[in-house]
Amino acid sequence: MRRREQPLGADLGNVSGSIGTLAGQPAGSTTGRICCRLTVEAVQSMPTVKGMAGPHRFYFYSFDCNEPAHVHVRRERMVCKFWIETIALGRNHGFSAQELNQIRTAIQANLPKIQEA
Repeated sequence: MRRREQPLGADLGNVSGSIGTLAGQPAGSTTGRICCRLTVEAVQSMPTVKGMAGPHRFYFYSFDCNEPAHVHVRRERMVCKFWIETIALGRNHGFSAQELNQIRTAIQANLPKIQEA
């Protein structure tokens, strides 16, 4: 059985060394963006905020250490990232403005739960 792959990007600021190498970039690369292809199984194993109502999955990457606190949100093939400190949109791939407002409202309503995760 062939595993399905989903393209995902993680913005890690200026990175170098082994992270760049793992992403298929030369060691010492400082592109500021790592694009990688993760299997559906890998995405589903990311730490998830439990108890969030609705169709969205709120989750974290374990390697997002060099950025301010944020949460990733996914529904189907759409992905976005919200900063938690100021609840501001960091990145969007596919969500409409209306749905982003719904996600922002859900984050505000569940902020303690998200910060605890």
